Amino acid sequence: MAVDGSGRVHLLGTVQLLHPEQQTFDQMLEGWRNQQLSRNL
Repeated sequence: MAVDGSGRVHLLGTVQLLHPEQQTFDQMLEGWRNQQLSRNL
């Protein structure tokens, strides 16, 4: 999911992911990292 600088999400329904497993895993790690940073951990 692409998010621009102001936090808006850009969804592209017709674009196929090349490596969906890797991209999903990377996004999960990024979300976990953001959650930890927001808690100052």
